[in-house]
Amino acid sequence: MPTPESPLVIACPICGEVGCDACNETGYYELTECPSKMISDVVSFIRFADLFHKGCPPVDGGALDQANWFLDASSQLKNDDALVLAESKK
Repeated sequence: MPTPESPLVIACPICGEVGCDACNETGYYELTECPSKMISDVVSFIRFADLFHKGCPPVDGGALDQANWFLDASSQLKNDDALVLAESKK
């Protein structure tokens, strides 16, 4: 887990190590806390976008009416299936 005292240094995802305003022209970005704290809103959007493309829009009766545990479990199952499939092809 990255901390301010021991940050995780990654290539800047915006400029690809070239240097830009987002990374202070260094080409790298220091994470000082769990990345999930920075992207939690994006993760929720991705989950609903995935369901939308499968025909379950985020409206009454759709994705927004589903329990969070169900949405989380469904995503985990999809990820686990993909991992097993990828490992079987090695």
